[in-house]
Amino acid sequence: MMNNPTKFITLLSGVVLLASSGFAQTVATDPVGYVTVTVEANSDAVVSAVLARPASYSGTIASIDDADTITLSGTPGFTLDEFAPSDSSGNNSFYVQFTSGDREGLW
Repeated sequence: MMNNPTKFITLLSGVVLLASSGFAQTVATDPVGYVTVTVEANSDAVVSAVLARPASYSGTIASIDDADTITLSGTPGFTLDEFAPSDSSGNNSFYVQFTSGDREGLW
């Protein structure tokens, strides 16, 4: 047969590679981490990730005292317990944004 062990090992490796490729399987999955957005051609569509949450409450303030306590007008339709953090990490935080009056633009 072959007297040179290097040639024999090379030939044997090639046979193993060819044989193992016969057992390969093809797998197809949907891409992960991608979002497909369809926009009209020649449009001025702006596409970006949403970086702001929708408002949890939008209403009128009756008063703000010196201790920074805000009193809402009317019945807000929620309780403070609804806005409490669901875990101890405190990641469920909110802020107030003023859209009119003396403090318009402040938050």
